[in-house]
Amino acid sequence: MFKQLTTPVLRSLLTILGAAACLMWSTTQAAYPDHTIAIVVPYSGGAVDPVARMIAKEMTKRFNTSVIVENRPGASGSIGTAFVAKAPPDGYTILSVGTPLAINPYLVHEPFDWKTLVPIAGVYLTPQMLLVKADSPFKTVQDLVQYAKAHPGKLTYGSGGNGTVQRLSYELLRQSLKLDMLHVPFKSGIDSVHALLGGQIDTVFAGTLANQGLVKSGRLRALAVSSAERSSVLPDVPTVSETLIPGFATYDWNGIFAPPKTSPEIVKKLQDAVIDIVKTKLTGYLTSHGSTPFPVTSTEFNDFVHKQYERWGVTIKNAGIKQNR
Repeated sequence: MFKQLTTPVLRSLLTILGAAACLMWSTTQAAYPDHTIAIVVPYSGGAVDPVARMIAKEMTKRFNTSVIVENRPGASGSIGTAFVAKAPPDGYTILSVGTPLAINPYLVHEPFDWKTLVPIAGVYLTPQMLLVKADSPFKTVQDLVQYAKAHPGKLTYGSGGNGTVQRLSYELLRQSLKLDMLHVPFKSGIDSVHALLGGQIDTVFAGTLANQGLVKSGRLRALAVSSAERSSVLPDVPTVSETLIPGFATYDWNGIFAPPKTSPEIVKKLQDAVIDIVKTKLTGYLTSHGSTPFPVTSTEFNDFVHKQYERWGVTIKNAGIKQNR
């Protein structure tokens, strides 16, 4: 058939076919998203879940398609993260994850390489509060440190386990001040706070976003916050930096990731949506709960997470915490 066509006609036909193919490809690309997007939260609750649901609600409006939250808890976030790491890179399964992503690789053998996940955007930073019971004899953070120095190995601090920023924040403080304290691990950060309320342990570091209500209600006392500056919701509580260790700053952070090899076009569309949602819809909620909005781009978020990974690696090594195999 093509032999019977003149060269100009053949060229015109090929041009038309090529243009049609490009149009079909462009239309296919522009169609994303055209069905349900799942935001996987690898925890059963805590601060990440409600924020992910707010993002899902706003994404549903922006994309005119259903966006849901799917909880897949376990192993400090590793189970849900592994699920997303193995998901198709089509933008329909994404991950809302936090600080353990940059800590777990040092502590557990994970069935995925976290560095292959594609950062989409940052969401928030939450400082930790150094907490004691309201009836604790420790009125200031200096009181607590003085007791720890005078009674080596007696002061107990809890956490949700080795792979949590709560544990490592206290570990960083302990290393910096050369304190001998007893770590008591629990199944989750929430459990460690409950243990503090029940008098089973002396102190914890716990996130402002999820626990500031316990301070404001008078059930717990905040001796210090871990942020570089004082918290807007607890302005009378000093920072660790200004009282004990200049430059001390630790945060529980959160952001959104996509499976490995997700296309830049899909990442950009999701990035722009997340950043706009954080800026326009979440800022009030986050600041009112003591968190700092962190709407940074994919590239900026990638740099941040890698620096967190390096920083906690040093702390874990100095603590002698071994990987669970």
